[in-house]
Amino acid sequence: MSRTTSAWCASLIIAATALEAGCAVIPERQSSGGSAEDVAITTEIRARYASDASLSAAGIRVETQEGDVQLSGLAQSAEQRARAEEIARDVDGVDSVENDIEVQR
Repeated sequence: MSRTTSAWCASLIIAATALEAGCAVIPERQSSGGSAEDVAITTEIRARYASDASLSAAGIRVETQEGDVQLSGLAQSAEQRARAEEIARDVDGVDSVENDIEVQR
């Protein structure tokens, strides 16, 4: 390989490496648990719901953004709705809980 070709290949490799490093993908925050902490909060709440006999069959959705939790969906009773909120408030990292769960009639 000639000296010019070697220099050109080396330059190309260096440029490609620099371009790759400069174009690293940084995930954007998503409205429902984009940060690692929000995902952990949502996962913990869902795990607690699954292990709670009174909530395991409930259709409750959990969304977290910046530590603020929003609960929605349907509960079978007012007690179930209140229990879902109580569990969510008890999770580390939760700043506030908005309980939009509706009780089925």
